[in-house]
Amino acid sequence: MALINWERTFPVDPSTGEVLPVGTEEALDLPTYGNYGGGGYSVGDSGEKLLTTYTGKPLSQARLTKVGSDAQDPLDLLDYLFYRHDVVSNDVGEAYNRAQARADASLVKSLIKLDASYDPEASSYAGGTTLAMIGRLAINDKLHLLSPKVLITAVEDVVGDIQYGLENLPQ
Repeated sequence: MALINWERTFPVDPSTGEVLPVGTEEALDLPTYGNYGGGGYSVGDSGEKLLTTYTGKPLSQARLTKVGSDAQDPLDLLDYLFYRHDVVSNDVGEAYNRAQARADASLVKSLIKLDASYDPEASSYAGGTTLAMIGRLAINDKLHLLSPKVLITAVEDVVGDIQYGLENLPQ
């Protein structure tokens, strides 16, 4: 399916995982995914509004696809999980706080449940995202939001997702 946007990147501080302003020196540029995957990347950076219910909750994938434009449509289930994370993250503000940490922990749990073997790129990106979210929780002293069992399962899932992606990506 090739939903990793290799040309649309977002800059990250490699020592903290913090998303940085575009053009920051020594930042690590990571690719985005679909219309919602990547730090500070939402609605395909089209400038369109992040669609939600009237109460500010995420729409179902079917509803979002029905009412949204092409830029607002999640391109697969992984992209939809990123949309849900974006909706929650949009409400918590800029600073990394408990609400953002809960959103990150929730994304980790959703990624564990996702079977991304429908596409090697999706599988690789899901594994990388899970690892990034675990790192972000750890750096911000919020890793306790994942139980030891969930954390072990997440790490095992990361290995499986990245291994599947690498073994099945086209040469």
